[in-house]
Amino acid sequence: LDSLGVVCLPMIKCGGCDTCKACDSTICCSFSKMSIPNGITPNDDGKNDVFEILNSNCCDYISIKVFNRWGNLVYHNDDYKNDWKGVNDNGKKLVQGTYFVILELPTGNKKETYIDIRY
Repeated sequence: LDSLGVVCLPMIKCGGCDTCKACDSTICCSFSKMSIPNGITPNDDGKNDVFEILNSNCCDYISIKVFNRWGNLVYHNDDYKNDWKGVNDNGKKLVQGTYFVILELPTGNKKETYIDIRY
């Protein structure tokens, strides 16, 4: 409550996963709070098989675009759920190599990075 005990003011919690559900995603959804990998090994050994952005669950959504070295868009998803296994939009396995990634948050903030795919 405010100092007069009249208005209920929201408490912003940007802590662990349990508090994110009640959190204002425009404040808590930030690249500075996330850990973005720079490589995946989608060989189904249970280690680094998917491109998992840690601490991204506070975001309503994340848009991802993946480009090959010639600048061709090979994969995109406007509501990414940490499930990309190094395939193109048709579900075919991408060749081993380095890809350019653009991530966009609901706030419009963008992050550009690279990711290596190794088998």
